[in-house]
Amino acid sequence: MTSNLTNWRQSATVIIAAKTFLTSTSKCNYKILMVKRNRKSSVLPSATVFPGGAIDKSDTSHDWLKLYEKFGFKSEWLDSLNSKIDTSLLFKTDDENEIPKSISLRIAAIRETFEETGILMCKNVKNISDETSSWADYITSEEVQKWQTKINKNPNEFMKLCLHFEVFPDLWSLYDWNNWATPSPVRAKFNTIFFMAIFQSKPPAFADNGEISEVQWNSPSQYLDIWEAEKYLATIPQFYEISRLNIITNINDIQKFCRERSHSVLERYMPCIVTTTSGTFFLLPGDALYSKYLDVSKDNVDYLEEMPNSDVQHRVHMLPTGERRLIIKNFSPVYYVSPISSKL
Repeated sequence: MTSNLTNWRQSATVIIAAKTFLTSTSKCNYKILMVKRNRKSSVLPSATVFPGGAIDKSDTSHDWLKLYEKFGFKSEWLDSLNSKIDTSLLFKTDDENEIPKSISLRIAAIRETFEETGILMCKNVKNISDETSSWADYITSEEVQKWQTKINKNPNEFMKLCLHFEVFPDLWSLYDWNNWATPSPVRAKFNTIFFMAIFQSKPPAFADNGEISEVQWNSPSQYLDIWEAEKYLATIPQFYEISRLNIITNINDIQKFCRERSHSVLERYMPCIVTTTSGTFFLLPGDALYSKYLDVSKDNVDYLEEMPNSDVQHRVHMLPTGERRLIIKNFSPVYYVSPISSKL
């Protein structure tokens, strides 16, 4: 297996968690933002996903470094963003004309989130001193929102927005969360970094009415209940990450975990697909059978009459009925929130 996925488009997505008040019916004190993709979208039509998208050439420009220099940022501020992820997996930069991927992927995540939801995770010259705050911030105004359509049409407009309003993308508000890659047999391949952004309150959000048809705010348990009731076939990464968050009831614990998590290495999650007479299995890293079936060069799905039993299991089982079950057995890595076995 080669670690450099040359046929996978690099992309970034943001899991936005916003603090809310506890009620008699709620289990946690935060909501998660997800967007519903347009049914005519070429990628994941009608799917409910976290906001984000593919990195654009404009996100990699050295002009971004000049922008931060303009605001007085020294190189060590940007160096602090270097992810602990293996650079050969996602953050490797082969082109000397591009800025480090730890920066450009964050810019892409913030730009795409603004395009899809209207949430602009930026700071201005007046609050530079708060760049290391554990809470994410945003800028909104009627004039700023007019740029959403411009940037949707041309990503280069994002730099112009920042120069015009004298703001800069708040790179430090994005915590590394996970790295998901599309299984090799799937035609549209993406190698995606998942970031986490944590807000003190829900920022105003609205769909762009282009790629995105709806913006939703729900707790993790509400999403799981909705998906089960509607028989919605959630994508594997969304189902998995919401299941992970479902065991965390306090947003302060998410912050604490993210800070601790930043000191460890991310591992790429590329599901291995195995079909059997009892349904389809998506094997994940740590599963005893994962390395046996992982091959990024294959374009076919493995078939077995029955899935062999194993002592360590980390997988999603999709039954012929469409029901999905998350199976966790003897899997508990360091610096990781392991989801409770659940189903859809």
